[in-house]
Amino acid sequence: MKRSLLFVLVIAVVAVAIPVLLTRFGPQTPIDAYQPHSNDGQTIFIEACSKCHGERGEGSPLGSRLAGRRIPQRQVEGRVRGGGGGMPKFPHIREEALENLSTHVNRL
Repeated sequence: MKRSLLFVLVIAVVAVAIPVLLTRFGPQTPIDAYQPHSNDGQTIFIEACSKCHGERGEGSPLGSRLAGRRIPQRQVEGRVRGGGGGMPKFPHIREEALENLSTHVNRL
């Protein structure tokens, strides 16, 4: 009986500890090394985004569909800068390039 109770207690501690440890020490949002050579939104999309989101934004198993959606500019820019949800950060896409990319995404 004592062994069963000890086993349940150990399992409970592990079940609580794993999510906490993964949050603290788990994988971070990856950073993509892509650096735009142009401020053109379409060029940036093809070079940096199309491998996951498709050339026309149709989506793929790696990235969600963007075509036909109206995504607020701040949301697009926030996701490009910060990554998340499986998407890497793109810290080198900034300012005018980022604004043009956001505009292109909403034209897909």
